[in-house]
Amino acid sequence: EQQAAVKAALIAANIAVDERHLGLRVSAHIYNDQQDIDTFITTVKSAL
Repeated sequence: EQQAAVKAALIAANIAVDERHLGLRVSAHIYNDQQDIDTFITTVKSAL
């Protein structure tokens, strides 16, 4: 399942993720920087 693969990749990249009924939830916050966002995007793209 695609959702499980993305979740596993995010967890492996040390990105906090919450599984919801219809998808995954991740949130950026004031303490996240551009590198964190880039890591998230790269991780999701590679998992899809």
